[in-house]
Amino acid sequence: KISKAKETTPTKAPSKKRRKVVPSSTDDNEPTAIKMYNQYYKDRNYELLQLWSALKEKYDEITRVLYPGSYVQISPSFHFDYTVYVDNDAKAAKFFKHTDDIQKFIQDRNPSNEYK
Repeated sequence: KISKAKETTPTKAPSKKRRKVVPSSTDDNEPTAIKMYNQYYKDRNYELLQLWSALKEKYDEITRVLYPGSYVQISPSFHFDYTVYVDNDAKAAKFFKHTDDIQKFIQDRNPSNEYK
């Protein structure tokens, strides 16, 4: 005996909504690049500061750092004097055009490092 399958309406899988990140800073005068860094890393508690600190402590002889796929994650510069950031994302390219704002931000976070 062959039975005919019932027609059913396809159901949609529940959508995965991204959590909104509420900026910790409400300073409207904060530079755009710094707002972007804060939104993606600081506000999400994802600066990885302990990682960079541990690497600096363990390998103190490191003088230059290459960070491929960095996006706008500049926290290695809080620990290392010379860091090269590499990413082909268009937003990252726009971000790194704001070198003066980024340099000031790094200096404010760790005055012992020179942004290069």
